[in-house]
Amino acid sequence: KSVSDTFHFGGRILDSLPPDVRAVTDDDIKKVQQEARTLVRAQALRKPQALSLAISGLSEFVRFDRVEGFAIGGGVLSRFGGGFGAQLRARYGIDDRQAKGSAGLDWQSPLWGLRLSAQRDFRDAGDIEERSRLINSVAAQEFGSDATDPYLTQVGGIGLDAHDFLGLHWRLDASVERQRPLSIHATPATGHFDPLVAALPLRGLRGAVGVERPTSLSWFGTEVRATAELRLTHARADDRQLAPDDMNVLRESASLWAERPVATGRLALFASGGTVSGTKGLIAQEWIYFGGPLSAPGYPYHSLAATSGATVRAEWRVPVPAPSLSLGRFGQVPAQATLAPFVQAAFIDRANPLDASHPSGGYPSVGLATQFFFEILRLQLARGLRHGGWSFNVDVSRDFWGIL
Repeated sequence: KSVSDTFHFGGRILDSLPPDVRAVTDDDIKKVQQEARTLVRAQALRKPQALSLAISGLSEFVRFDRVEGFAIGGGVLSRFGGGFGAQLRARYGIDDRQAKGSAGLDWQSPLWGLRLSAQRDFRDAGDIEERSRLINSVAAQEFGSDATDPYLTQVGGIGLDAHDFLGLHWRLDASVERQRPLSIHATPATGHFDPLVAALPLRGLRGAVGVERPTSLSWFGTEVRATAELRLTHARADDRQLAPDDMNVLRESASLWAERPVATGRLALFASGGTVSGTKGLIAQEWIYFGGPLSAPGYPYHSLAATSGATVRAEWRVPVPAPSLSLGRFGQVPAQATLAPFVQAAFIDRANPLDASHPSGGYPSVGLATQFFFEILRLQLARGLRHGGWSFNVDVSRDFWGIL
């Protein structure tokens, strides 16, 4: 015997709530999440801790790049209680036979943080990380494809952090720096390495204000993450014949990641850009760089260099049927993958005058990516439509880059 529905409710579900009962809103959820983070941070900072590993991913133990070849490293940290702590990191390159490292002291409270640090280490000229560090090590060692562009820095600095101020994370840094170009020491199994960034040897004072909006829900169910930085450097070149005058370099940069459900799929947007003034075209390590799987697919790594530029990508991610793989007693991989066609365009102004093949203007790309195995593995094929070519990239999902 079947039971038929004899009651039809024409209103909304929440209309049945009593007038003195209020539904939970997104703002209420954000407040609870913020309070929980504050309580967890305060509890962790109060307790003294013995030495523990201080690593940001597996590649801190071992990595490969065109400067160091194989490099072995690690780090330790300790919390003394009362919010005070210290950390020490070190790394040694097999091919360049150089040690690098950093040391820092910090004080943290639920709302504020203070940092003192000193380091002799590499800094990358690009704002956008193009590959996970693990995949980049494999690509560099086997095929001579290194998506890093480092230069040497010797830095002593102080920093101030503001946690969850106006829902944002703020950072204020001031440092005394010395910067130097690096040389290629490693040899890949096949192929050859491209030249490194021609960093200008200099010393100077540097100050920066940064802000980050952690990934969280925004309007219309959109997940948004954003970062921005304003940086001022007073620089003096070591070789006064190259740059006889001191330079005040102002650099502004920002990035945005957004994703929201649309119909049966998800629309993902990415934008990043910046502008530099005061370099007189001499300080290459301060330029804006595009080129690579994320910033400008279909164009060689960092081939689009300028003192002003931006890149924008729109990607449509839709689930599609796929073969299911058995994982034995752990179950099986779902019979589903994600297909992600995308369009992208990079725009550069005041381009590198030494590169006539990439003048100022727009550099569009089109491509198709596939993510499978629980969306952990991503395959991407792209074509650069202006002075570009075909490119193919294999990597893990960006959500896992932090642990690699």
